[in-house]
Order: sequence, then C-alpha cells, then structure tokens
Amino acid sequence: MSTETDAFGLPRARLDWRLSQSDASTLRQAALEFGRYLIGAGLGRLKVNQAVLDGAAPLAGWTALPSAPGAAGHQMGGLRMSASASDGVTDPDCRLWNIENVFVAGSAVFRTCGHANPTLTLTQLALRLADRLHRELGE
Repeated sequence: MSTETDAFGLPRARLDWRLSQSDASTLRQAALEFGRYLIGAGLGRLKVNQAVLDGAAPLAGWTALPSAPGAAGHQMGGLRMSASASDGVTDPDCRLWNIENVFVAGSAVFRTCGHANPTLTLTQLALRLADRLHRELGE
C-alpha cells in the first residue's frame, strides 16, 4: 500500500508492475514456438519483433497494436489469491480477506500470468464465484 491516502483517509493501492527476465524469456520462447508451429503445419510464418528476440524490450511493438490497443498489457495480480491472508488479498473463492461482502471477479486475483490471453481463466473464476454466491444467497 502507498503512504498516500484517499478522501476517506485510507491508504491508496500502489502497483509496481515490472517485467522480469523470466517474462522476457517466456515471450521470446512462446513467439519462437508459435512460429515453428506455423511453419511445421504449413500455415505460414510469424514475423517476430526484433526487440522480443533480443530480450532488450520484450513488449516493444506489442503494447500499442493498431487493432487492439494495450493487447499485450494484461495487468494481473493486484489482488492476488492466496490460501491465507498473510500471503495475498483474496481467498480461494475470490473474497477479500477479512471483508465478508467484497468479491473480485477478474484477473486481478491471478498469482501470476502467462503469455496467453487470460479471458477463459478469469471467466471460469467468475462462474465459480457466481455459483458460490448463488448457493449462499439463494435464488
């Protein structure tokens, strides 16, 4: 949490989002593997941004795709799911620890993320949460 406070005097959230060497390596390997797949299947070729191959700036050219601005910037993990309150923000059912009526339906609960689009995983988590709330609250 930040040392700054909001209008209610509560600490503001502080997000420190950085790419690690592992992230850069994952992007590079995923791009290369996908390129190999396309060639092997006779479907085509993949042109990979040189910055991705070099590892110097793995997201260069991918953060502002004309057809999908921000497509490569899936910020996740701001409300990390955990088995205990000391290790995360939400419980395994996406409920904020120590707050009974606040749930999160989104990729913020991810402990980590991969290269692929997170939509199906976060949709499944949201459906699981909907089932829990339906059981608890009734019809």
